[in-house]
Amino acid sequence: MGSGEELRGRIKWLIEAMDVDELRVLELIARRITFGKREYGTLELETDGRNWRQERSEELADDDVYHACDELTGGTTTATDTYHACDRLKDLLREEDAEEELLAKAAS
Repeated sequence: MGSGEELRGRIKWLIEAMDVDELRVLELIARRITFGKREYGTLELETDGRNWRQERSEELADDDVYHACDELTGGTTTATDTYHACDRLKDLLREEDAEEELLAKAAS
């Protein structure tokens, strides 16, 4: 795995070989990690008890909701309007999932 210093050296070497668009992608990912660190604290994989598969699945589902909202609005609403509409849609989907779970438990 290596120390932080070793990792920084390997990453620096990899960055040197990247073209502009590859650097843009890497910058976006780094910005998301930095945002997460500010919001939730330092990422510590050994002690973080989250279920990463479930986290990924929920994020992908959220992305589908955002995509659908963008398609339905044709990009003509403000980001705030779309955000609120998507949040409401996600709430409705969660309520529907909760109802399905209750029905499944009642049926068993």
